[in-house]
Amino acid sequence: MEYLEETVHANTDTDTDLELQQEIHTLKLALSHIQNELSASQEKQKFFHRQCKKNEIKLRNMNAIFDANHRETLDMIIDAFITNGRTALKKISSQIHIQEFDPDNVELLEKLIAYLYHIAQELENIKNQYN
Repeated sequence: MEYLEETVHANTDTDTDLELQQEIHTLKLALSHIQNELSASQEKQKFFHRQCKKNEIKLRNMNAIFDANHRETLDMIIDAFITNGRTALKKISSQIHIQEFDPDNVELLEKLIAYLYHIAQELENIKNQYN
């Protein structure tokens, strides 16, 4: 009887050892999988970090290009428009004086005046949107 109890007890210890070994093996596999995932995740993070740095540099360069080409303010644009308008008006006046009176010039001046009224109306509309 004593032999039977020792055999049962030995079998129970062997079963427990086997279960523990299987559990250890399963845990080692899970740990290995987690380490692989972590390593892959870290590589992805490094890749995205490098991409982010490259994109930040590109963005800075694009902003610098944009700033260099678009430094005009509304004030500058309006002043340039007025200056160009004055220059064009002087040229128109000179041409009219050179050609003396020509009925065709009246039609051209009416066309210009209509356009300038149109511009004035557009500017009034823009101003009224923000008042």
